[in-house]
Amino acid sequence: MVKLDDGTSVPAAKAKRVLHVGDSMVPLVGFYLRPAVKANGGMYWIDSEESTSTLSWDNDRALQKAMYKYDPQLIIISLGSNELFDPKPQRRAAAIRGLVKDTRGRTCLWIGPPAWKKDTGFIEVLKANLGHCRFFDSVAMKLPRMPDGRHPSWTGGHRWAVAVWKMLGGVRPVPTGSKPTKAGAKH
Repeated sequence: MVKLDDGTSVPAAKAKRVLHVGDSMVPLVGFYLRPAVKANGGMYWIDSEESTSTLSWDNDRALQKAMYKYDPQLIIISLGSNELFDPKPQRRAAAIRGLVKDTRGRTCLWIGPPAWKKDTGFIEVLKANLGHCRFFDSVAMKLPRMPDGRHPSWTGGHRWAVAVWKMLGGVRPVPTGSKPTKAGAKH
């Protein structure tokens, strides 16, 4: 649930201002969620940077800056794919908590990375440090992949977006649209 400006609470899918931040996985979901949010009369901003991590986002205060720029009602975070195999995942805990703090208590969904093989404990560290943010477990999803074997294909991205949309309380179908040409970029 999110609180709208008039104080009413609605399912998160009906938020009027949605900010989706993170690494190169963001556009694979955001490309499909943006039109679904717009169909409900909302705005959907994507702020993604390839090869970034919880540490880089926390150190740069990138989420905090985006929060001030967009003033979202719902924050979606897609970070962790570049940290899945960190031999010391616990060192990411403070950065995760810092990012959660930067949401300023607003409705938040952290989309877990779609691991392509067993991680070294990062996902458990992530789940243990999410505070008020909800967690979407992407590991269980069987997603077709791009040739790199890591990123879901655009078909996989659509399946992923549909599952996220349902978790947010969305009921309209998620449009398929035409595929973008680049997986990670600021939009």
